[in-house]
Order: sequence, then structure tokens, then C-alpha cells
Amino acid sequence: MQLTFVRLAAMLLSMFTIAACSAETANAPDSDIRDVIVRASIAVYDGACACPYQKTKAGQTCGATSAYKNEGRGGVLCYKSDVTPKMIERYKSSKPAPEKP
Repeated sequence: MQLTFVRLAAMLLSMFTIAACSAETANAPDSDIRDVIVRASIAVYDGACACPYQKTKAGQTCGATSAYKNEGRGGVLCYKSDVTPKMIERYKSSKPAPEKP
């Protein structure tokens, strides 16, 4: 399922906001970048159960009721393995190169 333009824009904005705290340069490890992208994706999801491992308001695991499982992943990235190399490259190209001493 493709992300709508508005949702994609919100995810990117959220991703860059979260990234202010970590993975600040294009030299950041891919693992850190994957974390930032996943957190940003979850942050813009409009609902309580974006991912199977999250909890409902009642404290139960979302599991099969999550958007990830129910809506063909609903455009939500819940795991590092959901982040593609192209997403990492886009992220890196948006970050400043590290300063040279």
C-alpha cells in the first residue's frame, strides 16, 4: 500500500525532528538511521495500534489488530527490516556531511 502525500510529508517531518537527537550526520550507522525512520513512521500513525508489539489502552498487545498486520502494513514501518536501503540513502542525502577537524 502506498503512503499518501500528506502522510509521507508528515512522516518525513517527524523523522527529521526525531533525528535532531540522533543520527545527526550522513555518517551515522545504518542501524541508527533505521531506528529513526521506524520511530518517525510510528509517530505519525493516527491510531493506537500501529505495530503488533505496541499495547492497547487496556494494556494488551496489539498483535493481529495492528495496522501493520491488518492494513497490509498500512504504510507503517514497525521493524528495522522494513526500512529499505533507498530510505536510508534518502535520509543520508538530507543530512549534513560530518565536519572535518
